[in-house]
Amino acid sequence: MKQIQLLSFLFTLVLLASNPLTASAQKGSGGKGQKENATEKAKEHFKAGQAMFGAGQFDKAAESFLKAYEYKPLAAFLFNIAVCYEKVEKFTEAKQYFVEYLAKDPQTKELASIQARIRLLDRLIEYKESQKKPVDKPGDKPVDKPGDKPVDKPVDKPGDKPSDKPGDKPGDKPGDKPVDKPGDKPVDKPVDKPAPPLVKPELPPIATRTLTAVSTDPPGAVLYLNHKKEKLGTTPFEGEIPLGKHVLIVEMKGFSDIKREINVQENRMLDIMVSMKKDVNMAWVQITSNVPGAQVFVDNKEIGPVGHTPFNGVLKPGKHTVFVEQDGFREEKRELDVSAGESNTLHVKLERQPIGYLTILGRNVRDARVKLGNKTICVAPCSKVKIPVGSHRLRILKKGRKAVEQRVEVVAGEQKTFEVTLNRAPDRTGAISGYVLGLAALGAGIWAGGKSVQFKDDYQADLDAGIPVFSNDSRLQDGKIYAIAANVLYGLSALSFTVALYRTFIDTSPDSRIRLQTVPDGASVTWEPLMLPGGAGLGLTFHY
Repeated sequence: MKQIQLLSFLFTLVLLASNPLTASAQKGSGGKGQKENATEKAKEHFKAGQAMFGAGQFDKAAESFLKAYEYKPLAAFLFNIAVCYEKVEKFTEAKQYFVEYLAKDPQTKELASIQARIRLLDRLIEYKESQKKPVDKPGDKPVDKPGDKPVDKPVDKPGDKPSDKPGDKPGDKPGDKPVDKPGDKPVDKPVDKPAPPLVKPELPPIATRTLTAVSTDPPGAVLYLNHKKEKLGTTPFEGEIPLGKHVLIVEMKGFSDIKREINVQENRMLDIMVSMKKDVNMAWVQITSNVPGAQVFVDNKEIGPVGHTPFNGVLKPGKHTVFVEQDGFREEKRELDVSAGESNTLHVKLERQPIGYLTILGRNVRDARVKLGNKTICVAPCSKVKIPVGSHRLRILKKGRKAVEQRVEVVAGEQKTFEVTLNRAPDRTGAISGYVLGLAALGAGIWAGGKSVQFKDDYQADLDAGIPVFSNDSRLQDGKIYAIAANVLYGLSALSFTVALYRTFIDTSPDSRIRLQTVPDGASVTWEPLMLPGGAGLGLTFHY
């Protein structure tokens, strides 16, 4: 009995030693030196797999990627194994490793595309199975089962009468054929249509992945690629980075930012280790508030917010003024004295700002913009718009209408209703037309005057030269006509300019008006929606 137990124990040890996953686990538990050795082994097998993939030896490439995964279980290795099996049309294995890849990296950006690829692999597996037809061996004959008896056909004996056919009515003579009645339609027998053949789906092209692994001491640093707008992840990071040269930015609370240039090359695994250094020249600051997303300003509000709560960043040691503000809340101001190399926290509690209500109605106000200060708060007509208490500049603007503005004092809980009349703004189109017409008439008048002078000069030149001329010379008549035309055009030009100047500087339309509606003591006013046959609106209701 003891010998059997000993043999069983030895057999178990052999199995554990031969299991590659157990072996890799043992390698991983041997300290930092063994971890580095495992990483180097993974790199070697990864590089070999990429080389075999490029040479078209996809089965061997898959084996190399699998060995790399055993040394360092990274999701990208599973992805590459699946791609290799796709190349040799081992679709079942390819699907298996794509599924394992998604289980290993469920947050991948290509989740949807890989899920779609798995569905295509299912169709390819089905297509491959449909192509497998049973092949009969030559010389095979159907074999009768033991006990089967031959079926004898009935033999008609002499004197037998023909029997009635099934379905014949009593009285019918044997052999009578059924007579088709007029209008009877032949009954079509259902014909089984063969199933359409499966079409082999096409897989979109796909390539294996390069791999970049980034670790930091201590872990938990935030990684950015090229600039801080593109967050890569947190350490330890294992993923794919586009080929080429990049700047890797490593940021961690209480430590100096580190920038490192990296070169991601095809068919290579890049392993980066970064040792973080304590920042003794800057102070780490964390600013939070009870209202997430509030704007954070430091020292000078004019340069804009440095971020939003919760805010994490670094400041120079010393005293700073921090402003935290959010719409609908009172602005909070805090003095913060930060020390270098230390973590400083500030929590700001924002209190809701008392508000009043504003209603804008009136003539020609539809689609007008209502601005409080420089901020548009609504598009008229507006009903009970919340605005902070205090003094504000109210402006109502609409294209083609005269703008109107007024200073308003808003009291907490009070509703102010303004009745606005927007009158038409001066039409500058007529002024522009007057200027254009005046310039055209002036130019034509100058040309006509020039022609008149030309005719007169030609006539006078002939007289001075002693050339006989007549009193009814056409040049005299043409010169007079052009002179009259020039005078008329000069007059039209002057009139056009006068009208244009009038329309430019003289405004006869009344200004737009804004009036605060008042409610008698003991009464209240409300605006209620009205549904009319031709549209909708707001109705004013008084309550006494």
